[in-house]
Amino acid sequence: MLAVGSLFGLWSLLAAPVLAVTPAPVPAVAAWLERDAVPEDESLTLHLSITGDIDETPDWSVLLPDFEILHRARQTRIRADGETFRQEIAWELGLMPRSSAVREVPPVPVGALRTPVLPFERLPPGDRPVAGRDVVVEASVAAPETWVLAELVYTTRLYLAVGARGTRLSEPRVIEGEATLRRLGEPRQYQLRREGRHYLVWEQHHALVPQRSGTLVIDAVALDAELSAPGQRSRRVRVQSDPVTVEVHPPPPRPTGLPAGPWLPAAEFALRLEAPPGPLRAGEPVTLELVATALGASPGALALPLPESTDPGLRLYPERPRLDATVDASGMSRLRQVQPIVLLATAEGRYPSLEMRVPWFDTGTGRWAVAEARLPALEVGPAPGARAEGVGGSAVVVDSGGLPAAVIEGQVPGAPAGAAAGRREIDPWRLAALVLGLGWALTLAWTWTSARAAQRRRRARAADRRVATPPARAVLKRLARAARQDDPAAAREALLAWGEQQWPQAPPRAIGELAARLPAELAGPVHGVSRALYADQAGPWQGRDLATIVDDLQRLPRAAGSLDRQSALPPLWPRSST
Repeated sequence: MLAVGSLFGLWSLLAAPVLAVTPAPVPAVAAWLERDAVPEDESLTLHLSITGDIDETPDWSVLLPDFEILHRARQTRIRADGETFRQEIAWELGLMPRSSAVREVPPVPVGALRTPVLPFERLPPGDRPVAGRDVVVEASVAAPETWVLAELVYTTRLYLAVGARGTRLSEPRVIEGEATLRRLGEPRQYQLRREGRHYLVWEQHHALVPQRSGTLVIDAVALDAELSAPGQRSRRVRVQSDPVTVEVHPPPPRPTGLPAGPWLPAAEFALRLEAPPGPLRAGEPVTLELVATALGASPGALALPLPESTDPGLRLYPERPRLDATVDASGMSRLRQVQPIVLLATAEGRYPSLEMRVPWFDTGTGRWAVAEARLPALEVGPAPGARAEGVGGSAVVVDSGGLPAAVIEGQVPGAPAGAAAGRREIDPWRLAALVLGLGWALTLAWTWTSARAAQRRRRARAADRRVATPPARAVLKRLARAARQDDPAAAREALLAWGEQQWPQAPPRAIGELAARLPAELAGPVHGVSRALYADQAGPWQGRDLATIVDDLQRLPRAAGSLDRQSALPPLWPRSST
């Protein structure tokens, strides 16, 4: 304790001159509601943040005419912003409206400042069988039926009217059919009032993605806890929900005239092609971005084809995509995938537009749709340092599609810029140097990545040396034999065994989950195994394509993804009141 106190005193002496000359941040107050729409029998949570030099407690009395304050918690944080430090005081209040006519939270005074008016929407009371019971566990899905590979929100709710400790809530699991389950965001807590009793509600969403058609059954979720109520002795209880059944439909027939593409079910889907600003030059690589956004889609469904160029002078090289996942206000997962594409034009001139059309199935309307992305015609100027031909000067070319203007040196305004006549090949030595430089950089990156991957593999083997697992070569040999014998059941078992070796921390439990982790060119043959086993009208399976890529599978790096689930139930009661 003496050492800690001495260090703190030394830090205070060193920091005092800095804090003395640092201007204090401008006082500010912010407030927001955790939900903008709540049922009439549920509480809402008010968050209030105070920053700057304000030593005032909010005047909560303005809330009492319209709200009952269920709980109140305060937390103080010190945040570093560059060379300055600022204090933030965060308040959290649980509010229960006193009548159904209340539609807004009034301004709360904080010294000389006031929070804004916060309106909210009142929904009809929820129809939940909790009245008169001390604890209820409920499991439900957003819809009783869905399609293969379409995300369905599975929700677990725990209602408590008394104190609880030693709580253990089981994870949902599939007992009939084939599907994957993963958590969506963090659990949410709020309070519910039913027939004069207050219930604390703990709510968790999961993404349920069926892997084959038919009946899908999720087992009951069970709670083990020790309950305690005023004036009563503690008692140990086990309460469970009802099982959940979902009917899963196969992909509907694709309408005539739709472009080819993978089966992509989603509630929303959109594509966009983005080009960097500035002129394009021959021989200079630039990076395009193919942005795909989806609501309620599986991450594996976003393994999309790339736009194709009909001109051999325009070359496209894909890079590793970036995938961001968030949770929508409706509880569904919202995905945003950015696919960088390196574009290289070998000669100056005008190139045709890049277009792509991807079919997808709208799970909200039950209809097919097509998402389109287009990059207008590209104007490419000469390579830097290239000599201009003909009349000197420069011309600014503006494409009707809205691309940034490209300056073409040595071209008179109005002169033709055809795909063949308007191009001048770049210096082959410059192109060779560029290719060699790119190859050298890729070699360094591959060497570094391989060394890191080898180190991770050595560590994994050392940690798992006590576990008796078949060697990878034996699993791949078994997979190749099953593929050559056209045996989809044996191929499925071998693929899952191989997936367990590649992802020991989070092995795939289904063929669809394994295919989602593979590159697009490998995912197709793996999906073929699933279709052969589970499709309603599948013909004889032929494993020639799968057998030819066994060697490629052996060279795949170990993925870093993890589906580890949290097993501990978050705290079931609000933080201590102040």
